Amino acid sequence: MMLRNDKLPWKKAIFIPAHIIAFTHTVLVWYNMVINDGKE
Repeated sequence: MMLRNDKLPWKKAIFIPAHIIAFTHTVLVWYNMVINDGKE
């Protein structure tokens, strides 16, 4: 029971930062594409 209860908050704690990192990475990749497009 305790292990099951511990897993949910742990997954949320991992998932939320991972989602932010993935979103930031996508923005950075898109930003670099726009910058490179403008230079060429």
